[in-house]
Amino acid sequence: MLTPSHASIVRQQRVSATAKRLRLIIRHMAQVSEEPIGSMGSDATVPVLSHQPRVLYDYFTQLFAQVTNPPLDAIREELVTSTRVAIGGEENLLTETPQHCHQIVLPSPVLSVQELAKIRYLEENERVTGFKTVVVDGLFDVVEPSLAAPL
Repeated sequence: MLTPSHASIVRQQRVSATAKRLRLIIRHMAQVSEEPIGSMGSDATVPVLSHQPRVLYDYFTQLFAQVTNPPLDAIREELVTSTRVAIGGEENLLTETPQHCHQIVLPSPVLSVQELAKIRYLEENERVTGFKTVVVDGLFDVVEPSLAAPL
């Protein structure tokens, strides 16, 4: 097998066409004039039932991915799909107390700057009690050697 030239690799990277994609998808589309059918997931035997030795890691991996085709549409299928997110502590599910209602329910996990500010400064609103917010600084200095990419 010939080693591809640097220019051809760069060209493939620009169009995101790997050899596997060319072989499995594009060739099939050119020959049959339709998209190939594939599946996701692992068809390997569950490690505990396998007669072959498996590494310890295999016993703790997720074995499948739930994928819908076409993707679920949260607007048209709102009876079975929800993007709501609750912020706050969860109480014992076997009891019912006023503390169970002490959560912030958001219609979506995606927040605008204004919505985030409302949550951040919730403690300053005298009508709302019992919530404490904390800001976690997620910024870091990119020139710090401990966070830089390995050489």
